[in-house]
Amino acid sequence: MISQTDERKRPKISVIVPAYNVAPYLAACLDSLLVQTFEDFELILVEDGSTDDTLAIAEQYAERDARIRLSRHRWNEGLAATLNLGLELSQGRYVAFVDSDDLVVPEYLETLYHEAVATKADVVAAGYQEFQKQPGVGDKVVRQPTPTWLGSSMSERVHALMPTRVHIAQWCKLYRRELLNAHRLAFVSTPLAPDLTFHVKCLLVAKRYRAIPQILYHYRLRPDSMDRVKGLERAKRYAVSMARFFEDFAAWMQKNPLVQDGGASIQRQATQLLYMFGMIVLQNLGKTCGVVDAFEIIRDALAEEPCEALHEAMLYAAVRSEFYQKDLNIE
Repeated sequence: MISQTDERKRPKISVIVPAYNVAPYLAACLDSLLVQTFEDFELILVEDGSTDDTLAIAEQYAERDARIRLSRHRWNEGLAATLNLGLELSQGRYVAFVDSDDLVVPEYLETLYHEAVATKADVVAAGYQEFQKQPGVGDKVVRQPTPTWLGSSMSERVHALMPTRVHIAQWCKLYRRELLNAHRLAFVSTPLAPDLTFHVKCLLVAKRYRAIPQILYHYRLRPDSMDRVKGLERAKRYAVSMARFFEDFAAWMQKNPLVQDGGASIQRQATQLLYMFGMIVLQNLGKTCGVVDAFEIIRDALAEEPCEALHEAMLYAAVRSEFYQKDLNIE
Protein backbone atom coordinates (compact mmCIF):
# COMPACT_ATOMS: atom_id res chain seq x y z
CA MET A 1 0.00 0.00 0.00
CA ILE A 2 1.31 3.45 -0.94
CA SER A 3 1.56 5.84 2.03
CA GLN A 4 0.27 9.40 1.85
CA THR A 5 3.87 10.65 1.78
CA ASP A 6 4.78 8.36 -1.11
CA GLU A 7 1.55 9.32 -2.90
CA ARG A 8 2.52 13.00 -2.78
CA LYS A 9 5.92 12.17 -4.25
CA ARG A 10 4.46 10.30 -7.20
CA PRO A 11 4.65 12.22 -10.49
CA LYS A 12 1.33 13.12 -12.03
CA ILE A 13 2.32 11.56 -15.37
CA SER A 14 4.67 8.81 -16.49
CA VAL A 15 5.78 9.14 -20.11
CA ILE A 16 7.00 5.81 -21.51
CA VAL A 17 9.39 5.94 -24.48
CA PRO A 18 10.53 2.62 -26.02
CA ALA A 19 13.76 2.95 -28.02
CA TYR A 20 15.32 0.54 -30.49
CA ASN A 21 17.81 1.60 -33.22
CA VAL A 22 16.51 5.17 -33.37
CA ALA A 23 19.82 7.04 -33.07
CA PRO A 24 18.94 9.56 -35.83
CA TYR A 25 15.62 10.47 -34.16
CA LEU A 26 15.85 9.93 -30.39
CA ALA A 27 17.38 13.29 -29.44
CA ALA A 28 14.63 15.24 -31.20
CA CYS A 29 11.96 13.14 -29.51
CA LEU A 30 13.44 13.65 -26.04
CA ASP A 31 13.96 17.37 -26.66
CA SER A 32 10.27 17.75 -27.47
CA LEU A 33 9.38 16.08 -24.17
CA LEU A 34 11.84 17.95 -21.97
CA VAL A 35 10.41 21.34 -22.98
CA GLN A 36 6.87 20.45 -21.94
CA THR A 37 4.86 23.22 -20.29
CA PHE A 38 3.71 20.56 -17.81
CA GLU A 39 6.69 19.67 -15.63
CA ASP A 40 5.43 17.15 -13.07
CA PHE A 41 6.27 14.02 -15.01
CA GLU A 42 8.80 11.22 -15.18
CA LEU A 43 10.20 9.93 -18.45
CA ILE A 44 10.67 6.15 -18.51
CA LEU A 45 13.12 5.53 -21.34
CA VAL A 46 13.48 1.82 -22.13
CA GLU A 47 16.32 0.93 -24.50
CA ASP A 48 15.72 -2.41 -26.21
CA GLY A 49 19.16 -3.79 -27.05
CA SER A 50 19.94 -1.44 -29.94
CA THR A 51 22.88 -2.06 -32.27
CA ASP A 52 23.43 1.61 -33.13
CA ASP A 53 24.14 4.64 -30.88
CA THR A 54 20.69 4.70 -29.29
CA LEU A 55 21.94 3.63 -25.85
CA ALA A 56 24.74 6.22 -25.82
CA ILE A 57 22.27 9.00 -26.65
CA ALA A 58 19.84 7.73 -24.01
CA GLU A 59 22.58 7.71 -21.37
CA GLN A 60 23.60 11.29 -22.22
CA TYR A 61 20.03 12.53 -21.76
CA ALA A 62 19.52 10.54 -18.54
CA GLU A 63 22.61 12.18 -17.04
CA ARG A 64 21.36 15.60 -18.11
CA ASP A 65 17.80 15.50 -16.73
CA ALA A 66 16.72 13.87 -13.46
CA ARG A 67 13.21 13.26 -14.77
CA ILE A 68 14.57 10.59 -17.12
CA ARG A 69 14.75 7.04 -15.74
CA LEU A 70 16.70 4.83 -18.11
CA SER A 71 16.31 1.07 -18.25
CA ARG A 72 17.44 -1.37 -20.90
CA HIS A 73 17.20 -4.87 -22.27
CA ARG A 74 20.54 -6.54 -22.89
CA TRP A 75 19.11 -8.10 -26.04
CA ASN A 76 16.31 -6.93 -28.31
CA GLU A 77 13.05 -8.26 -26.88
CA GLY A 78 10.55 -6.40 -29.04
CA LEU A 79 8.12 -3.52 -28.61
CA ALA A 80 5.55 -5.31 -26.44
CA ALA A 81 8.12 -6.39 -23.85
CA THR A 82 9.66 -2.91 -23.87
CA LEU A 83 6.34 -1.17 -23.30
CA ASN A 84 5.39 -3.63 -20.57
CA LEU A 85 8.68 -2.99 -18.76
CA GLY A 86 7.98 0.74 -18.98
CA LEU A 87 4.57 0.20 -17.41
CA GLU A 88 6.08 -1.91 -14.65
CA LEU A 89 8.68 0.74 -13.79
CA SER A 90 6.40 3.77 -14.04
CA GLN A 91 4.80 5.41 -11.01
CA GLY A 92 2.65 8.24 -12.37
CA ARG A 93 -1.06 8.68 -11.71
CA TYR A 94 -1.51 8.89 -15.47
CA VAL A 95 0.45 7.21 -18.26
CA ALA A 96 1.34 8.49 -21.73
CA PHE A 97 3.30 6.76 -24.50
CA VAL A 98 5.53 8.42 -27.09
CA ASP A 99 7.31 6.54 -29.86
CA SER A 100 11.02 7.37 -29.86
CA ASP A 101 11.05 8.64 -33.46
CA ASP A 102 8.02 10.92 -33.05
CA LEU A 103 7.58 14.46 -31.73
CA VAL A 104 5.04 16.13 -29.44
CA VAL A 105 4.04 19.79 -29.10
CA PRO A 106 5.11 21.63 -25.91
CA GLU A 107 1.53 21.56 -24.59
CA TYR A 108 1.12 17.82 -25.16
CA LEU A 109 1.06 16.70 -21.52
CA GLU A 110 -0.58 19.82 -20.14
CA THR A 111 -3.52 19.63 -22.53
CA LEU A 112 -4.15 15.93 -22.01
CA TYR A 113 -3.77 16.14 -18.22
CA HIS A 114 -6.10 19.11 -17.71
CA GLU A 115 -8.70 17.50 -19.94
CA ALA A 116 -8.49 14.25 -17.98
CA VAL A 117 -8.80 16.01 -14.61
CA ALA A 118 -11.56 18.39 -15.69
CA THR A 119 -13.71 15.66 -17.19
CA LYS A 120 -12.61 12.77 -14.94
CA ALA A 121 -11.85 10.78 -18.07
CA ASP A 122 -10.09 7.42 -17.92
CA VAL A 123 -8.66 7.94 -21.41
CA VAL A 124 -8.13 11.17 -23.36
CA ALA A 125 -7.28 10.93 -27.07
CA ALA A 126 -6.06 13.87 -29.17
CA GLY A 127 -5.41 14.56 -32.84
CA TYR A 128 -2.15 13.87 -34.68
CA GLN A 129 -0.34 14.50 -37.94
CA GLU A 130 2.02 12.44 -40.09
CA PHE A 131 5.31 13.82 -41.37
CA GLN A 132 8.44 12.58 -43.12
CA LYS A 133 11.12 15.22 -42.55
CA GLN A 134 9.88 18.22 -40.58
CA PRO A 135 6.51 18.64 -38.86
CA GLY A 136 4.61 21.80 -39.68
CA VAL A 137 2.62 23.38 -42.46
CA GLY A 138 1.68 20.86 -45.09
CA ASP A 139 1.54 17.84 -42.80
CA LYS A 140 -1.31 15.47 -43.42
CA VAL A 141 -3.89 15.70 -40.64
CA VAL A 142 -4.64 12.04 -40.14
CA ARG A 143 -6.90 12.22 -37.13
CA GLN A 144 -8.56 15.26 -35.66
CA PRO A 145 -11.59 14.12 -33.68
CA THR A 146 -14.41 16.47 -32.79
CA PRO A 147 -14.83 17.00 -29.04
CA THR A 148 -16.91 14.08 -27.92
CA TRP A 149 -17.58 11.47 -25.29
CA LEU A 150 -17.76 7.93 -26.50
CA GLY A 151 -20.95 6.29 -25.32
CA SER A 152 -20.92 4.79 -21.86
CA SER A 153 -22.86 1.65 -22.84
CA MET A 154 -20.87 -1.35 -24.00
CA SER A 155 -22.82 -1.60 -27.24
CA GLU A 156 -21.78 1.94 -28.16
CA ARG A 157 -18.17 1.16 -27.27
CA VAL A 158 -18.19 -1.90 -29.50
CA HIS A 159 -19.24 0.20 -32.48
CA ALA A 160 -16.59 2.78 -31.57
CA LEU A 161 -14.02 0.13 -32.44
CA MET A 162 -14.51 0.99 -36.09
CA PRO A 163 -11.37 2.88 -37.21
CA THR A 164 -13.35 5.88 -38.45
CA ARG A 165 -14.22 6.72 -34.84
CA VAL A 166 -11.19 5.88 -32.70
CA HIS A 167 -7.52 5.61 -33.57
CA ILE A 168 -6.26 2.29 -32.20
CA ALA A 169 -2.74 3.07 -30.94
CA GLN A 170 -1.28 3.70 -27.50
CA TRP A 171 0.39 7.02 -28.37
CA CYS A 172 -1.35 10.41 -28.50
CA LYS A 173 -3.41 9.45 -25.48
CA LEU A 174 -3.37 9.73 -21.71
CA TYR A 175 -4.49 6.81 -19.54
CA ARG A 176 -5.56 6.79 -15.91
CA ARG A 177 -3.28 4.44 -13.95
CA GLU A 178 -6.17 2.98 -11.95
CA LEU A 179 -7.81 1.79 -15.17
CA LEU A 180 -4.68 -0.05 -16.32
CA ASN A 181 -4.12 -1.68 -12.94
CA ALA A 182 -7.73 -2.69 -12.36
CA HIS A 183 -7.95 -4.59 -15.64
CA ARG A 184 -4.32 -5.78 -15.81
CA LEU A 185 -3.86 -4.20 -19.22
CA ALA A 186 -0.60 -5.01 -21.00
CA PHE A 187 0.85 -5.40 -24.48
CA VAL A 188 0.93 -8.66 -26.44
CA SER A 189 3.91 -9.67 -28.56
CA THR A 190 2.91 -9.77 -32.25
CA PRO A 191 4.80 -9.25 -35.54
CA LEU A 192 2.77 -6.09 -36.19
CA ALA A 193 0.66 -3.71 -34.08
CA PRO A 194 1.33 -4.97 -30.52
CA ASP A 195 -0.59 -1.92 -29.30
CA LEU A 196 -3.87 -3.06 -30.88
CA THR A 197 -5.03 -5.39 -28.12
CA PHE A 198 -3.97 -2.93 -25.40
CA HIS A 199 -6.02 -0.03 -26.67
CA VAL A 200 -9.05 -2.09 -27.67
CA LYS A 201 -9.25 -3.35 -24.10
CA CYS A 202 -8.90 0.20 -22.77
CA LEU A 203 -11.70 1.32 -25.05
CA LEU A 204 -14.03 -1.39 -23.78
CA VAL A 205 -13.39 -0.97 -20.04
CA ALA A 206 -12.91 2.80 -19.67
CA LYS A 207 -15.92 4.36 -17.97
CA ARG A 208 -15.13 7.75 -19.52
CA TYR A 209 -13.34 8.04 -22.88
CA ARG A 210 -12.81 11.57 -24.18
CA ALA A 211 -11.65 12.68 -27.64
CA ILE A 212 -10.37 16.23 -28.23
CA PRO A 213 -9.55 17.96 -31.54
CA GLN A 214 -6.16 19.52 -30.78
CA ILE A 215 -3.23 18.29 -32.88
CA LEU A 216 -0.70 17.38 -30.17
CA TYR A 217 1.34 14.60 -31.74
CA HIS A 218 3.54 14.33 -34.85
CA TYR A 219 3.94 10.80 -36.17
CA ARG A 220 7.08 10.24 -38.24
CA LEU A 221 6.82 8.14 -41.41
CA ARG A 222 10.05 6.15 -41.75
CA PRO A 223 10.82 3.97 -44.78
CA ASP A 224 13.23 1.94 -42.63
CA SER A 225 10.69 1.20 -39.90
CA MET A 226 9.68 -2.41 -39.25
CA ASP A 227 6.11 -1.21 -39.40
CA ARG A 228 6.65 -0.18 -43.01
CA VAL A 229 7.14 -3.76 -44.26
CA LYS A 230 5.27 -4.04 -47.55
CA GLY A 231 3.66 -6.60 -49.82
CA LEU A 232 2.82 -10.19 -49.05
CA GLU A 233 5.24 -10.33 -46.11
CA ARG A 234 3.31 -7.55 -44.37
CA ALA A 235 0.02 -9.34 -45.02
CA LYS A 236 1.38 -12.57 -43.54
CA ARG A 237 2.72 -10.78 -40.48
CA TYR A 238 -0.64 -9.11 -40.03
CA ALA A 239 -2.42 -12.48 -40.27
CA VAL A 240 -0.22 -13.95 -37.52
CA SER A 241 -0.70 -10.80 -35.43
CA MET A 242 -4.46 -11.03 -35.84
CA ALA A 243 -4.48 -14.66 -34.68
CA ARG A 244 -2.38 -13.88 -31.60
CA PHE A 245 -4.56 -10.88 -30.88
CA PHE A 246 -7.73 -12.96 -30.87
CA GLU A 247 -6.14 -15.60 -28.68
CA ASP A 248 -5.21 -12.98 -26.11
CA PHE A 249 -8.51 -11.14 -26.46
CA ALA A 250 -10.58 -14.27 -25.91
CA ALA A 251 -8.60 -15.18 -22.78
CA TRP A 252 -8.90 -11.64 -21.45
CA MET A 253 -12.65 -11.56 -22.07
CA GLN A 254 -13.09 -14.73 -20.05
CA LYS A 255 -11.24 -13.18 -17.10
CA ASN A 256 -13.03 -9.81 -17.45
CA PRO A 257 -16.65 -10.67 -18.21
CA LEU A 258 -18.57 -7.59 -19.29
CA VAL A 259 -21.76 -8.93 -17.80
CA GLN A 260 -23.04 -5.57 -16.64
CA ASP A 261 -24.02 -4.58 -20.15
CA GLY A 262 -24.66 -7.43 -22.50
CA GLY A 263 -22.39 -10.21 -21.25
CA ALA A 264 -21.64 -12.91 -23.80
CA SER A 265 -23.55 -11.05 -26.51
CA ILE A 266 -21.21 -8.06 -26.16
CA GLN A 267 -18.20 -10.36 -26.28
CA ARG A 268 -19.41 -11.84 -29.54
CA GLN A 269 -20.20 -8.44 -31.03
CA ALA A 270 -16.80 -7.00 -30.12
CA THR A 271 -14.91 -9.98 -31.48
CA GLN A 272 -16.98 -10.16 -34.64
CA LEU A 273 -16.40 -6.50 -35.38
CA LEU A 274 -12.67 -6.74 -34.78
CA TYR A 275 -12.50 -9.93 -36.80
CA MET A 276 -14.24 -8.36 -39.79
CA PHE A 277 -12.03 -5.28 -39.53
CA GLY A 278 -8.97 -7.51 -39.58
CA MET A 279 -10.27 -9.42 -42.59
CA ILE A 280 -10.87 -6.17 -44.48
CA VAL A 281 -7.31 -5.05 -43.79
CA LEU A 282 -5.98 -8.44 -44.92
CA GLN A 283 -8.10 -8.35 -48.05
CA ASN A 284 -6.74 -4.92 -48.98
CA LEU A 285 -3.16 -5.95 -48.23
CA GLY A 286 -3.60 -9.09 -50.30
CA LYS A 287 -4.94 -7.23 -53.31
CA THR A 288 -1.84 -5.03 -53.42
CA CYS A 289 0.30 -8.13 -54.01
CA GLY A 290 -2.06 -10.14 -56.20
CA VAL A 291 -3.75 -12.31 -53.57
CA VAL A 292 -7.52 -11.96 -53.80
CA ASP A 293 -8.60 -14.26 -50.96
CA ALA A 294 -7.62 -13.15 -47.45
CA PHE A 295 -8.20 -16.70 -46.20
CA GLU A 296 -5.37 -17.88 -48.44
CA ILE A 297 -3.03 -15.45 -46.67
CA ILE A 298 -4.20 -16.68 -43.26
CA ARG A 299 -3.76 -20.32 -44.22
CA ASP A 300 -0.21 -19.79 -45.46
CA ALA A 301 0.84 -17.49 -42.62
CA LEU A 302 -0.45 -19.78 -39.89
CA ALA A 303 0.96 -22.98 -41.37
CA GLU A 304 3.56 -23.09 -38.59
CA GLU A 305 1.55 -21.24 -35.96
CA PRO A 306 -0.54 -22.82 -33.17
CA CYS A 307 -4.13 -23.17 -34.32
CA GLU A 308 -5.70 -22.34 -30.95
CA ALA A 309 -5.66 -18.62 -31.75
CA LEU A 310 -7.55 -19.03 -34.97
CA HIS A 311 -9.90 -21.47 -33.29
CA GLU A 312 -10.86 -18.83 -30.71
CA ALA A 313 -11.55 -16.33 -33.48
CA MET A 314 -13.67 -18.86 -35.32
CA LEU A 315 -15.77 -19.64 -32.25
CA TYR A 316 -16.72 -15.99 -31.85
CA ALA A 317 -16.94 -14.84 -35.44
CA ALA A 318 -18.35 -17.99 -37.07
CA VAL A 319 -17.24 -16.74 -40.48
CA ARG A 320 -16.24 -19.30 -43.13
CA SER A 321 -15.83 -21.96 -40.47
CA GLU A 322 -16.11 -24.80 -43.00
CA PHE A 323 -13.11 -23.34 -44.83
CA TYR A 324 -11.06 -23.25 -41.66
CA GLN A 325 -11.91 -26.77 -40.63
CA LYS A 326 -11.11 -28.15 -44.08
CA ASP A 327 -7.87 -26.27 -44.78
CA LEU A 328 -6.40 -25.90 -41.29
CA ASN A 329 -7.67 -29.14 -39.71
CA ILE A 330 -9.19 -27.43 -36.68
CA GLU A 331 -11.28 -29.90 -34.72
